[in-house]
Amino acid sequence: MTAIHPPPPLTYSLLARALSTPRLAAYSREDDRDSVDAIARYLWNMSVGGAIWPTVHLLEVAVRNVLFEVGQERTKGRVLTFGPVGSWLDAGLLMPKEQAEVNEAIKRLGAGRRTPGHLIAELTLGFWVRVCNSPYEQGDANRPRLWPSAAFRFQHAPRRERNREDIRKALDNAKDIRNRIAHHHPLWYRNPVRMHEDLLKPLGWLYPEMADAARTTSAVRELVKAGPVPYRALAESLTTASARLA
Repeated sequence: MTAIHPPPPLTYSLLARALSTPRLAAYSREDDRDSVDAIARYLWNMSVGGAIWPTVHLLEVAVRNVLFEVGQERTKGRVLTFGPVGSWLDAGLLMPKEQAEVNEAIKRLGAGRRTPGHLIAELTLGFWVRVCNSPYEQGDANRPRLWPSAAFRFQHAPRRERNREDIRKALDNAKDIRNRIAHHHPLWYRNPVRMHEDLLKPLGWLYPEMADAARTTSAVRELVKAGPVPYRALAESLTTASARLA
């Protein structure tokens, strides 16, 4: 009978090979006791990102639905040639880059899922941020003319920021935050609480009640205040006793 050997303990060097040395080094500090502190900080960072992520989700879904609805309203009654999905998204109204992204999304959907709802969900947040660019203003007759009509949907924004460019900037910043979390970039030294507030701001412009709920239920502030210390024990267990998990 072949003996079953437990896996070796998790080590800093193994993590460095898996995650890359520069990436893991970003979680180290000069005053660290040992490499376990960096691992604890990495685990802490994952938890902070996880606490922010639900707000990313809420904002992304809310924004894409609002912009799609505005597009429906602004194209109603126009004579259009629709594609396989049958909505303004595939009616030849978009700039080349956005149109190419729609075409690729439709291919990914397949014949059985070509509905507006499926297509809306398939498109990236980056796509919805780009339809906040100037070609989608009312003055461009060839486009869906989303703006300035869409700005009025962000009715809870301060009047001075209730315009296409300020909304675009807020959503572009939200997209960058989303990507940092999704790609497991270090958040811990970039003021994660401020990042979360930057996501809540445009969400509150649309639905203040939803933003308040997200702020109230999020553990971001508590996690940031506690720091990586509570993750030290977990990091130690992973690096010295992971064999017991076999």
